[in-house]
Amino acid sequence: GVGGDTHYTVIGDSVNLASRLTDAAKRGEIFISAAVERAVSRLVTAEDRGEISVKGIAEPVRVYSVLDIRDHNAELDARPFVGRQMELRQFGSALEACVEAGTGQVIHLRGEAGIGKSRLIEEFRRLAVARGFAAHKAQVLDFGAGKGQDAVRILVRSLLRISPGDSEEAQAAVIEQALAGGLIGQEHAIHLSDLLDLPKSPEQKRLYDAMDNATRNRGKRETVVSMVRSLGARQPLMLIVEDLHWADEMVLYYLAELARKAEDRHLLIALTSRVEGDPIGPAWRGSISGTPLMTMDLGPLGKQDAMALAGQYLDATGQFAMSCIERAAGNPLFLDQLLRSAEEAGDSQVPGTVQSVIQARLDNLAPAHKVAAQAASVLGKRFARAALQHLIDSPNYTGNELVEHHLVAWQGDDLVFTHALVQEGIYESLLKGRRRDLHRRAANWFAATDLALRAGHLERAGDSRAPLAYLDAAQSQIAAYRFERARQLTEQGLDLASDPADIYRLTCALGEISRELGAADRSLDYYNRALANAADDTQKSRAQLGLAEAMRIVDRVDEALALLDQAQPVAERAGLTDVLVPLHHLRGNLLFPKGDIKGCESEHRRSFDYARAANSDEGEARGLGGLGDAAYAAGRMKTAHDELVRCVDICRQSGMGRVEVANSAQISHTKLYLLQLREAIDNGKASIEAARRVGHVRA
Repeated sequence: GVGGDTHYTVIGDSVNLASRLTDAAKRGEIFISAAVERAVSRLVTAEDRGEISVKGIAEPVRVYSVLDIRDHNAELDARPFVGRQMELRQFGSALEACVEAGTGQVIHLRGEAGIGKSRLIEEFRRLAVARGFAAHKAQVLDFGAGKGQDAVRILVRSLLRISPGDSEEAQAAVIEQALAGGLIGQEHAIHLSDLLDLPKSPEQKRLYDAMDNATRNRGKRETVVSMVRSLGARQPLMLIVEDLHWADEMVLYYLAELARKAEDRHLLIALTSRVEGDPIGPAWRGSISGTPLMTMDLGPLGKQDAMALAGQYLDATGQFAMSCIERAAGNPLFLDQLLRSAEEAGDSQVPGTVQSVIQARLDNLAPAHKVAAQAASVLGKRFARAALQHLIDSPNYTGNELVEHHLVAWQGDDLVFTHALVQEGIYESLLKGRRRDLHRRAANWFAATDLALRAGHLERAGDSRAPLAYLDAAQSQIAAYRFERARQLTEQGLDLASDPADIYRLTCALGEISRELGAADRSLDYYNRALANAADDTQKSRAQLGLAEAMRIVDRVDEALALLDQAQPVAERAGLTDVLVPLHHLRGNLLFPKGDIKGCESEHRRSFDYARAANSDEGEARGLGGLGDAAYAAGRMKTAHDELVRCVDICRQSGMGRVEVANSAQISHTKLYLLQLREAIDNGKASIEAARRVGHVRA
């Protein structure tokens, strides 16, 4: 208010009270009512001015004068923790055992949505930090997890104190510091680079290409464990992973590996999950035997605790508060939302469900902010402000109004909904047509930066492009050697596909991915399905080649050769060089164990010639490797040596580590026959070391 030379501010919990308090305010003062002071007590320093009589209000009113604004980054509305005393005592015992005995433990909080798992785990974190622990937290998202935002990568970045905005150069420097400080070994550097989504050097690419999938995955898990154990030796650690009911197998593998290594370290691993979909079953528990695991099943808040929670908003003994407490039935989130709704709207009606109370809170927002909240819900539980600005076509939108209404909060540079049920409730308020339109806009936003999110939004938009969008996302993961993730994405696309052309492409991709993952039988199933959906002989020939590749692995040699005989004339008529190169190479490999060395050499020669005509370095290298093997089997050691050396040279130039390791080992044998004994020993030692690093046992 402004009157004469007087400038004052009054904030009350009702329009009537605010207007009455203006009579008591003086120049430069900020007065707030008792209810407002309770709501913002963590954000301001306020002086209790006692009770004053206010015209038009029967009872005296307690007012506060705001003296200072505290750290603006403090969590909005961080009310005191109430209840859960038994769980706090249990956690306190685990905390002391970890500190005093140096033994780790897994603590599993389980409960229905909205029962207070996140709030309790935050209180656990606060107690651990006060006891000297370093706490690191990640969350599994059901939708909206962007590139590099899976739970494991978030934990890794937190452990290394890497901020979301740090450049690739800064992150590479962190790896060097981790090496210099003994946090990881030299063998872990390449895996840490992958976990941080950093580009690889040519040498690293060759090395990663040479590894099989199991070796890459094992290396990444060992890297994370090494970091945690090293840090845990310096300072007690608490690792928190929330919403495990949405976790995939890879996250569970990492957590099991960490839990197994926790028994002799100052390490607490705290997990939360809903009861439905809880993945911490007998198999996972058995896999961490030796490390204590404590499960806490959270039930509803008792009446006294619910009243204490309600008392942070209003008089808990009043009829409206008691109605809210009764309606919430001990669910803290429901009670919290009911009371916030009452605070915002001054409404004395008690909605019947969480959905209805969230809808009521949404309706209390100004139209522009309601639109923004609904658009944000389309992006998932966590989202970038720039993405929201794109969806609502408002480049200057800050999101502060949504933060002030406790619908979202800042998490680093991103915004996150205060609870998954809040996001879900707002999302359900959208009309289907508007929802689909927003998902399409989101898909366009992510098209250049995150193919997996693009595919997910196209799926939710009901867009026919979604199946092949998932295939595009999967191929980007294959290029990064993340075959499990590629399989998940391709399977998602296949689940949506109805067009035979889409089914053909997706099943062919799954056949190849399954072969890479060592699942030959599944590869056969997918290629057979692709064959059934092939539109013409050309597509059939590609599927037959895939089937033959899988048959070779399971020693169905004659069947594989018969399939190649069917596919070859079709590929020749259509000029399918990309089929003919691997077809002749595969036939050469199939003829080798049958003792047909002449036929083997002829097939590899044809594969090499096709590859050279197509400028395929990989085809040339594989062809030369096959020619070297054939010459070796025929006793022509000089020829074998020269072909293998040419093969390895191409591999080193082109970064084909897998082909290089296999053929480099064979060079040592040819050198023996050429009496190049010192070179044979040196090459053999180097080949053994390279094969050891990439897990190539046969080499």
